[in-house]
Amino acid sequence: MQKEYEEEGYGLEELLPIVTKLAGRYTSYESTSVTYETAGKLMEAVQFCIRMAQEQEAGAEPNPSKMYPSTDSKRKKMLASDAYETGVQKILQKVKDAKEQYNLMIVRFCDYGNKNYGETVKKAIPGFFRYYDVRFAPQETLITMDYPTLSQFHAYQGIEAIERYIECICLEQEFLEKLPMEYIVQILNDYDGEYQNQFYNICRIVLRHVLGCMMIQKPMGLPATEEDYYKLQGKVDKMGKEATKKLLEKLLKQLMCEKYEDNKEMYDYLKKDLADFVTELFLAKEYECMHEAVTLG
Repeated sequence: MQKEYEEEGYGLEELLPIVTKLAGRYTSYESTSVTYETAGKLMEAVQFCIRMAQEQEAGAEPNPSKMYPSTDSKRKKMLASDAYETGVQKILQKVKDAKEQYNLMIVRFCDYGNKNYGETVKKAIPGFFRYYDVRFAPQETLITMDYPTLSQFHAYQGIEAIERYIECICLEQEFLEKLPMEYIVQILNDYDGEYQNQFYNICRIVLRHVLGCMMIQKPMGLPATEEDYYKLQGKVDKMGKEATKKLLEKLLKQLMCEKYEDNKEMYDYLKKDLADFVTELFLAKEYECMHEAVTLG
């Protein structure tokens, strides 16, 4: 154990005084003695904060695969206590920034009738901010983020996960709000008459609709015909997987340039669905059920 902490930047002799002080605050200074499990959680909290401080000092992006503090022999290491307090302040700033981003988004938020989407954004995310404990459990994420975004955050913890989750929700809302709400609801209904009660990502369905129409040069807003699906199936069959993926990337870039002011962040986010879309298109082609992969009308 001692060797593990030393290799990661701080020895136990540097971390334990911080944990002891934190335990005192945890028990309202009635005692510094806590259960083994609680002590472990407080140690994780200290390590999480120190890692945040070190990444800020290095100007690096958070590294979720590295729970423990890291070292850099080329720069002077902060005292563990200073690193911990710096990390706490960094986390507090992240919470403030994430709240501001959420508050800007929620005034225009639309769940398009999907209950899981609405409950996650309107109830779960505010619940995180209400109960998030920067001092004693900054590593805890608290909510399960039941609405699935195109990016996954299983490797991230606490505010790191939530701030990324909110960013994804914001990008989805920016993408969707370019289309009339009634049109999106129609797309979702055509895809699944029970979409309101489902737990999938609704942005993906709309994105595939838009790209599918672009692939066969079908004007959006017109009812889909069997001929449209046959046309798409033939195009996919003729092109092959790699060419189809490249075409979708090209069409997505075109969409971003024409409708979204060449939003690179949005492009990078939505692009995450293209590999799965291609896979589903070719499965649908094989079983001649193209409407299962994409709704064209």
